[in-house]
Amino acid sequence: YMRLPRLREELSSGGAQVFIHPLPDVAFGYHLRPDEDLSKYDREARAQLPQQMARAVQMLVMQPAVTGASEQAPRPREPEDAPTEFGLKKLTKPLSATDFSLKDLSGKLHRLSKYRGKVVLVNFWASWCPPCLEEMPSMDRLYRELRGKPFEILAIDVGETREEALKFAQRLKTTFPVLLDHDGQVFEQWKVYVYPTNFIVDKKGQIRYGSPGAVDWDEKIHKDKIVQLLDEQP
Repeated sequence: YMRLPRLREELSSGGAQVFIHPLPDVAFGYHLRPDEDLSKYDREARAQLPQQMARAVQMLVMQPAVTGASEQAPRPREPEDAPTEFGLKKLTKPLSATDFSLKDLSGKLHRLSKYRGKVVLVNFWASWCPPCLEEMPSMDRLYRELRGKPFEILAIDVGETREEALKFAQRLKTTFPVLLDHDGQVFEQWKVYVYPTNFIVDKKGQIRYGSPGAVDWDEKIHKDKIVQLLDEQP
């Protein structure tokens, strides 16, 4: 959802006809949720979805056929140097972490660059994402275990209100900072595609490890990677 404007622009530049019709008051992710947890807006949207799809097909049929891509279409981007497997993976070449400033649930502003000299776990999550919620207890145990060391966790809730994020933070009793990326700007800048996604940033502000997916932070193999970074000189 956060990428719709860019997606429309790039598909259109290649000659495609693109229509975007977000449904109001409906969560923007595909996710598993028990029926009893669905809001009335979600239930109404689900009932209307077949009609919406049929209408979209009619709109597409009415458009002139695309006979070929534009000669000016952008060339496919080369894959970036980032992990492609699930689990915490070491990047073959460290990447400079894009700086950001976000407020936490209490309104305090956190700037990533202010944490230079510390190892930082940057986590992107959302309350509707079951793997995110399953991951957080072990993440909190890791945070408690490394308390007193130059280590920090910044858990970035994407696209939700403070109340939505606070509800789940209180339910899970997290002790690390939960930051709010209301408009998904940091999510976009960091090129996140999977919930949850984790990045380990070293003391110099370089991304050394990444995980497009949940991590069990109780596992020694993951702790050892962080401890090794903690032992490095900034």
